[in-house]
Parts: sequence; C-alpha cells; structure tokens
Amino acid sequence: MIYGAIAFVKNRYRNIGLHIVSFISGITDVDAITLSLSQMAKDDKLLLDASAYRILITSVKNSPVKLGILFWVGGVKLGSRLSLFFLITLGFMGVGLLFIK
Repeated sequence: MIYGAIAFVKNRYRNIGLHIVSFISGITDVDAITLSLSQMAKDDKLLLDASAYRILITSVKNSPVKLGILFWVGGVKLGSRLSLFFLITLGFMGVGLLFIK
C-alpha cells in the first residue's frame, strides 16, 4: 500500500511529496517506507541517493516518536537512561543526511 502511495505522490507532487510521505510515515513505521523506497531505487524509479535521503528522514522522525513511547510506557527513569542512546543515534543519522546529497 505504501509503495502505491509513494508512486502516486512522486508522480503528482515530485520531491516535496516524497519528503512529506517520508516524514508522516516516520511517525508510525519505518519498515514499509524503507522497503518501498528501496524497491523504487532498485527498479530505477527513484535515484539511490534520493531513496537513501528519504529513508534517513523517516528514521530521524521515528526515533523521537519511539523515545516518547518509551517515556510514556517505561517511565522517566528508563526514558532518561536511554535518551543518550537515542541522541547519539539521531546525531549519526543527522550526519548521514549531510553526506547523502
């Protein structure tokens, strides 16, 4: 389903549409958009760099959502302990965004 949504948005709205779909998809799940963007790059429907950039956008968006869930379900003590891990991970993903384009 996400593959069809990405193809539709890409044809209709171009790059900005793909950015929006990647950002929104990152709220809930990373797997579907990652597989769809990877398949589009494999099928030469999307440049490899563009696909990787949008996968990173999705991952960067998904990490704070998961951290929020961790604080909500696991409490402040557990959330605080794992915050450093999430910040380091987000830092590396942010650096990755700089090197893709």
